[in-house]
Amino acid sequence: MKKMSDELKMRDDRISPRKLSLDDLCKKAILAWGFDAQMDMVIEEMSELTKAILKYRRDPTTSRAMHIAEEFSDVQIMLNQLNVAMRDKYGEVFNNWVLNETSLKLFRLEGMLERHDEK
Repeated sequence: MKKMSDELKMRDDRISPRKLSLDDLCKKAILAWGFDAQMDMVIEEMSELTKAILKYRRDPTTSRAMHIAEEFSDVQIMLNQLNVAMRDKYGEVFNNWVLNETSLKLFRLEGMLERHDEK
């Protein structure tokens, strides 16, 4: 447990406030490397998260859980870039599409859980 707290402290020391808003940072990344390259990075980071989860399932250690957190963070950053890129192409309606789909899927999940509880 000592090693984990040392690792967490080390990572906390590297955190500093950002100068750009999240949207501005995402836009700058897309402009710097291009839409296609950043979309490829979304796919790559999701793949790395998948691999980290599979490794954790085989051997659930603190180190592997921390690796999931790292990859999860990478995926979140890339999904933010994807969101910004899609809003640039389709406007704020893209967020409405995402919210509608999320609501639908959560409603469906709730129904599945209710049916599961009835068993």
